[in-house]
Amino acid sequence: MNTLVLRTDVSGDPTFAELLARVRATDLDAYAHQDVPFERLVEVLNPERSLLRHPLFQILLAFQNTEDRSISDRPGTLLPDLQVTEQPLDAGTAKFDLAFAFTERPPEKGEPSGITGIVEYHADLYDEGTVRQIADCFVQFLDAAVHAPGTRVDAVGLLPEHTLHKLLTRSRGTVTGLPPATLPELFEARVAAHPGHIAVEVAGRRPATTTYDALNRRANRLARLLTDRGVRPEQRVAIALPRSADLVTAWLGILKAGAVCVPVDPAYPDDRIAHMAADAAPALLIASAATRDRMLPTGIPVLDLDDPAVTAALAAAPDGNPRGTGLLPAHPAYVIYTSGSTGTPKGVVVTHEGIPALAATQQEALRAGPGDRVLQLVSTSFDASVWDLCSALLSGATLVLAPDADLFGDELAAALTAHRITHVTLPPAALAAVPAGAAPPRLTVTVTGDVCGPQLVDRWAGGERRILNGYGPTEVTVGATYAVCERTGDGAPVPIGAPWPDQRVYVLDHRLRPVPAGCVGEIYVAGAGLARGYLGRPGQTAERFVADPFGAPGERMYRTGDLARRRSDGHLLFEGRADTQVKIRGFRVELAEIEAALASHPGVEDAVVTVYDDGLGDQRLVAYVTGGPGTPSAAALRAHLASRLPRHMVPGDVLTLDALPLTANGKVDRTALPGPGTQTAAPGRAPQSPQERVLCALFADVLGRETVGVDEGFFDLGGHSLLATRLAARVRAALGVEISVRTLFEAPTPALLASACTADAAAYDPFETVLPLRRTGSRPPLFCVHAGMGLSWAYAGLLSHLDADVPVYGLQARRLTAPGGLPGSVEEMAEDYAGEIRRLCPDGPYRLLGWSFGGTVAHAVATRLQQQGHTVELLAVLDAYPVTGARPDAEVDEQRIVADYLAQLGSPVAPERLEGDAWLPEFLEFVRRTDGPARDFDAGRILAMKDVFLNNARLTRRFTPGVFTGDMVFFASARPGSEQAAERVGLWHPHVTGDLDLHLIDCAHEEMTDPAALTRIGPVLAARLGAGT
Repeated sequence: MNTLVLRTDVSGDPTFAELLARVRATDLDAYAHQDVPFERLVEVLNPERSLLRHPLFQILLAFQNTEDRSISDRPGTLLPDLQVTEQPLDAGTAKFDLAFAFTERPPEKGEPSGITGIVEYHADLYDEGTVRQIADCFVQFLDAAVHAPGTRVDAVGLLPEHTLHKLLTRSRGTVTGLPPATLPELFEARVAAHPGHIAVEVAGRRPATTTYDALNRRANRLARLLTDRGVRPEQRVAIALPRSADLVTAWLGILKAGAVCVPVDPAYPDDRIAHMAADAAPALLIASAATRDRMLPTGIPVLDLDDPAVTAALAAAPDGNPRGTGLLPAHPAYVIYTSGSTGTPKGVVVTHEGIPALAATQQEALRAGPGDRVLQLVSTSFDASVWDLCSALLSGATLVLAPDADLFGDELAAALTAHRITHVTLPPAALAAVPAGAAPPRLTVTVTGDVCGPQLVDRWAGGERRILNGYGPTEVTVGATYAVCERTGDGAPVPIGAPWPDQRVYVLDHRLRPVPAGCVGEIYVAGAGLARGYLGRPGQTAERFVADPFGAPGERMYRTGDLARRRSDGHLLFEGRADTQVKIRGFRVELAEIEAALASHPGVEDAVVTVYDDGLGDQRLVAYVTGGPGTPSAAALRAHLASRLPRHMVPGDVLTLDALPLTANGKVDRTALPGPGTQTAAPGRAPQSPQERVLCALFADVLGRETVGVDEGFFDLGGHSLLATRLAARVRAALGVEISVRTLFEAPTPALLASACTADAAAYDPFETVLPLRRTGSRPPLFCVHAGMGLSWAYAGLLSHLDADVPVYGLQARRLTAPGGLPGSVEEMAEDYAGEIRRLCPDGPYRLLGWSFGGTVAHAVATRLQQQGHTVELLAVLDAYPVTGARPDAEVDEQRIVADYLAQLGSPVAPERLEGDAWLPEFLEFVRRTDGPARDFDAGRILAMKDVFLNNARLTRRFTPGVFTGDMVFFASARPGSEQAAERVGLWHPHVTGDLDLHLIDCAHEEMTDPAALTRIGPVLAARLGAGT
């Protein structure tokens, strides 16, 4: 039996009869070559081989239609005195992913009697239930197609009736039978049950708490004032207030008046606030003294809660629950604005009808009640704030308003503990930044807004901690599904759960038919809580809110654009988006809106925005623009966007391209767009201290960029609070200083942060003789001796490679800060530096490192310390060698030394041009063209460094090293294939009693402290330092 490889062509959506004809033609063509051995085909095509799959195809179909007679009926098969029977043989292994075997039954009374079949499957890929479902769907397809061969293949249903019924049943949440109610009615029931319990606590403020009764009375007074001003149901009232008890009062007061709440984040750009105000057209805007001025340009009447007249009117208003407002559950409760695909945000109108189901879900899932404390972190411009508000105030718990919306990492963990939080809602990336051991042991975390990974659940779930993974677009009263997550340890995807009570969540194909379990389809949500639609956008509403074919007449469902597949237990697994909408750190973002904002700049011809994943759990926006010679800079375009969009929608990277890459059909080829960090900005001011150099490198690493300038802002380059948490941890590890995310907001550039990291910034001098690169740590410090120019800044690159518990100090030439401070010998310098080391660490043991000239001095310091009776635990040298054959009394050729140095740095200058002071302008011009630390030094500093360099050259010629008792760790610069390194290192043998531990570094001598070289050197030093005291 030979094997034929076939492909079925279903292009153009043929009818079943047409498909049958296509398959017949393909098969007949293939039969013409059926004598070609399959092995020969594999040999000729030479497909990529894998032990995991069969070459060329993975699904086999075998059809047996020859006469199948019993073995006893076959001539020549009987053996004397033996009875022979047939037995089925199971090999125990599957040769293919799926193998279908069909056998035609013998005719009965001359009529066909059908076909039987079996399916063999690869158990590592499929389970029995999935294969049975595949078989059922195949049989259903054949049955429907045979009875109606003129039906197009795409229109043939795959699901048997019992399977369809099962899927629709699992699409429905529990039917609660709850009576209709509005949010104020549900809140007032909690007030009656718990009047003296704390309803709202504003962290860090006094008075900090408000009881349920007091909050209700304040909201009632505001509602009376609003109704007196003509506010009625269906009218919208905007809120622009800072995080305070007044904010919660305003929400409740507006709803009690029967009106619609439109929250406006005062931190939004003016353009976005103006758009929301014009689009929502509120009858009134509630503000405070802190936000009133920003709202005045909108032209909306403002009710200033800090106005003495308003305060007096509120005090005089009745505080009983208002009646007769005409508020019904079908009336809108709030309008939340989301990112819009047309380039402008759109308002989602949500009614009270879904609030009872929301409260029931929270009672079932969160189990919050009196004594519990719910932390609210998000802005009220996002519907997640409604989840927090209802989970607290509709259960009798306390709503704790965070003092700062940008709490992350350690600070968030501290806030959770300090405020005794029992319930919090976070996006996965924010939860991942919180140390699990630092949070309260009794905590319920609702993870929402983005995909929750299994590692996060494994780290957090267990004990008294509960993790809920929630899902739901703004268009369905906060949410639609949730799952209580358990540790599994198997890396399986975390489900988004099953439908809320009184809701229906379908997974449908493009024909609005339920897809089989395990297949990917689009999520549609129906039932209680479905939004009314988009404010003032009937076309978009009709496009996204469509008739529910499985509901009662007139019921609608919302097309989410999200993809999912249903597990066999009914829970859903999120599978991404069907369009260009994305989630960035929990925020819903339409890329088209950002592209439209970029295109509105007159200097931009075309714009594309994508999402970049750094592979470490962070996603960020990257924009690409094209334009003519006058295309604005990345900073100018970010400023343009910041004036129009919220901060989370401003890309950190804006790259200018000559043209956008296109696919063969003329569409933008997003896979061919360059990654962020591939374009370098014009050089700015150079780092002025080792700390600045370290911080520039850390900024670049965390942001995924090649370089970051000392005056470039972390958040301007795409940083955000979650990345700031990562950066703060890296800074703590590298520099040993305690900084918080708040510090990064206050000091967002490497220069500002370096000042903030310095214990006494006013007294800190980067040129002092003993330079603290990292002050903190309990282990013996590492002392690094300067190279020929006298600076130790280059060693700062080691900090990220060494244990954070090891302090690091640089020893620098005294001439840099003291006129005339030039030593007369290496011995004098070693004595001086040994004294400075003993002043910091009187007892040792001591660890020394030196590069180039500094290696010679480090050896001399080590021998001097040993002569004084101290222990030197580590002597490490970077590419330094004893001088041999030099005449100690020979005078140094100053012009030649400076010329050689300039030549090494890439600026060759003839020695005769360096006579007298003529060399200085040439040198200054050169260093200011480079990115080195000397670029912004003044002439006096350059002259001091020149003096140090020349003096060190003289001292080297006159110095003969002593003998160090112990081993030397030596790092030699050696290009591949070089055989000179070992010979040169041998010059140290007379001066070291122990072993020379040689490490070859593929770089030039002047590159020994470059980042690439330090990635090799750092781990070796870290291991040696770790093995010590």
